[in-house]
Amino acid sequence: MEERKLSQEQISKAVEWWGNAIRSPKFDNGDNSDQGGMTMMLAHLASSKHNPTDEQIETFKKNLEELMKNDRCDISRFGLFCDYGPDATLGEAAKKSGISELVFPWKTGMWFRDGKVVVQHGYRNGLVEL
Repeated sequence: MEERKLSQEQISKAVEWWGNAIRSPKFDNGDNSDQGGMTMMLAHLASSKHNPTDEQIETFKKNLEELMKNDRCDISRFGLFCDYGPDATLGEAAKKSGISELVFPWKTGMWFRDGKVVVQHGYRNGLVEL
């Protein structure tokens, strides 16, 4: 099996993107019903009580960069994800930074392929290359 390694450019793009994503999270789970709208509204209310400071976000970005460089969870192969909460790597970077898991965007995935970084931010959005 070929060994994959993330480039510094991929890591930098990913870290910057996640820093911005937790500053202003999107709670899109694809549910267009009234209950879905209420769920998203409640998520926004809950997350607003846990807004990270600029200092916490900078610490998160440094922690995430270090975890990505180590690639302990095989991020280069599997990516970084949030369903209704962050995956192990994002969660660890958040915990070390004093950031609540409530500020992570729902149904969001990031993949690393062919030297590129690709993101799907929320359930209804298509893939975007960073």
